[in-house]
Amino acid sequence: MPTLGEFIARARKYGFKKRIFTIGLVEGDTIVYLWRDADHFVELPTVSQNTRLTRVVVEMLCGQLGIPGEDFGVEI
Repeated sequence: MPTLGEFIARARKYGFKKRIFTIGLVEGDTIVYLWRDADHFVELPTVSQNTRLTRVVVEMLCGQLGIPGEDFGVEI
């Protein structure tokens, strides 16, 4: 399974960009997500870029983003 950083890099070829949304005044009150348009976005897990994702998380992200799981080592 890919790391979070590898997943983000591969998702870029489908037009997704990593975005950060600040929800409060306290440092760390942010939501990090992948976004392409209003119908294709998902909040990313709050783990480091080097953390290897589980199969379940990769399947969930691919399903929500509408991208082929095969590119990430899973079949959906």
